[in-house]
Parts: sequence; structure tokens; C-alpha cells
Amino acid sequence: MKKLLAALLVCAVTVVSAAAYEMKGAYYFGPYSGYKAFDDKSDLKNDVEAGLKLGYFITEHWAAELSGGYADAEYDSKSGSEDVFTPGLHAVYHFRPAMDRALLPFLQAGIEARIADDTDTGLAVGGGLKYLFTKNFGGDVSFKNIYFGEGKHDQLMAVSLAYFFGVKEKAAVKAAEPAPAAVAAAPVEEPAPMAAAVADEKKEAAAVVAAPVDSDGDGVYDDEDQCPGTPMGYSVNEKGCFKSMKLLINFANNSDVIDAAGMAKIQEFADFMKATPVLNVEIQGHTDSKGSDAYNQKLSEKRAKAVAAALVKQGVESGRITSKGYGETKPVASNDTVEGRAENRRIEAVAVDADGDKVKSQKPE
Repeated sequence: MKKLLAALLVCAVTVVSAAAYEMKGAYYFGPYSGYKAFDDKSDLKNDVEAGLKLGYFITEHWAAELSGGYADAEYDSKSGSEDVFTPGLHAVYHFRPAMDRALLPFLQAGIEARIADDTDTGLAVGGGLKYLFTKNFGGDVSFKNIYFGEGKHDQLMAVSLAYFFGVKEKAAVKAAEPAPAAVAAAPVEEPAPMAAAVADEKKEAAAVVAAPVDSDGDGVYDDEDQCPGTPMGYSVNEKGCFKSMKLLINFANNSDVIDAAGMAKIQEFADFMKATPVLNVEIQGHTDSKGSDAYNQKLSEKRAKAVAAALVKQGVESGRITSKGYGETKPVASNDTVEGRAENRRIEAVAVDADGDKVKSQKPE
């Protein structure tokens, strides 16, 4: 256990990330396991505790976290063992160091119970180090002390893994390097026309043209981008405004049920729509060519409607969303290969005008 904790800590402090993660509104869940040290008065031997954690970031720094653990602890003074349950509720404060916004040292405090033959409830305080290896996957190492009163303490040193939803990512923009200082030349008396020409040449040599910057990575430079901040991977027009995006959702066979990974993608797009109130979209369903035309048409309509309903549930106004199924009529890859069919089974969100009958890019405010 100590080796595992040390390995995760080394990874957390040595991995360098260029991502700037925004945590407000994100939530996470995942398993944990650790070494549980019971108080001497509990008549229980130290053991391994395992459980689950579920958390939600209320702000960029503060999160609320539920946890539930279990240990099968042997008695200290007799044979046999005891089932021990440890539910808890904690407030967690995360520090956000500027050097790496994926690194989240934290402190926590809350209440935690130890349920065995009898129940003790105590104050839990501790801290640790959380790290996001990607915007959807992270882990932490932690230590906490649970004080039950009358001099009774339990401790837990643990390592956990977590899957994150709703984390927003901003690409880091490298600052332009300052222009080199101009070297002053000694004045030289020259005929007026020649002096003017030399002066013009000096001005041209001293002029520094800043390298074009594309902050949001959409292929349109900032000085021409009328819709800055478009997320990476979205298709835009020549003005940098949204045209369309693909949602590759792994629907089960003959099903329009959206899995957890698909819901995370839908939530990200819903956040973008809420931040872009002029945008109206048509949710388009597409299938591969396996099955009959009629079957594929109906299935694509069901899945498009399911994604549109999920966007509305995430807070997007229903009047801004329409849905339509296209069946197998618009493939983007060959249906003769497994990979091509997977690309063709997709949902696309396409910008439309206010009437919904003409596809075009949204206009900036």
C-alpha cells in the first residue's frame, strides 16, 4: 500500500500539463482503498478499507464529497471479525497553483461514522493531493483523522481513482515574445532625398509584425475570429463561428439510451449552447447501412430525439433545438469496414437559422 501511494504521488508531482482546467460545476466518482488504523479502544486490528467517493465542485475551489467505506476487521482480543461501515460527508477546499491547473492539493473536513457493533460519529479532518491526468480521469492520495471524542481516533491513508464529468479545458496561450530593442545609429549628414529613403528603410527594419495567434485553436486567427472561445474539435466557418460538431455516442444495439460517457459529451455541448444564446441547432441522427432502410431511418430519428431531450434537460431552451433522422443516407466513411460503420453511427449538431430550415453558421452578438 505504501508503494502504491508513493507511486501515485510521484506521478502527480512530475507530470507536466499544459491544460488549464475549470472545475466549477464538475462532479466525480470513483473507488478508493487504503490502510485503516483503528483506535486502540475499539478492540479492532488495523485493516484495509475500500469504498466509493462522489463529489461535486460548487466553485473552482470548494467541493462537497460523499464517501462510503467498508472493512472486515479482525478483533484484537479474540477470534473473529467485525463488519465495519464508514459513511461520511466532507467539505473539500482545493488549492489551484498557477504552475499547473490540473494539480489540486486539498484540505477536507466533515463528519464520518464508524458503524459496527455500535455506532460512533466523529469529526474528520485531513488533506491530500489530487491530480487530473486528463479532464475526465484523475486520482488522489489522502490522509485523514477521525476524532470520536474521549480520546478516540481512527486514521485512514488512502489512494483513489475518479472519473470526472463537466470539467472544462482551456488551451494555454503562449505570450508573444517582446520585440528586440532598436539599436540607435549615429546621425550621418546625407542629402535630403537619400536621408528620407534611409529613414524609411530604418522604419521598416524596426517594425515588428506580431505572429498571428489562434487562441481557441479553431483555425481562424484572433484578429479575424468573430466567435472567440469555440471549443476544440468543433467545425467553424471562415469567421470562426460554429457550424457543426459530431457526437460519437455508443448506443446499445436497437436502443436510444445514452450511456454515461455520451451524457458527458452532451453536457459539454449544452454548456457551449448556453454560453452562445444566438445559436440554434438541428440534432441529426445517422446510422450505418446494416439493416433495412426503414429500420435505420426510425432508429436515427429515435436517437436524435433522445439527444435533443438530453440537451433540454441540461438547461438549453427547447425552442433552440430541432431533431431529424437521416438513417443511412449520409455516410461519412465506407460501410464495408468495422471502422467505417462506427464513424457512420453518429449524432451531429448543425447550426440552423431561426426558422430551422436553412443550415448556416450562427452570427456573433
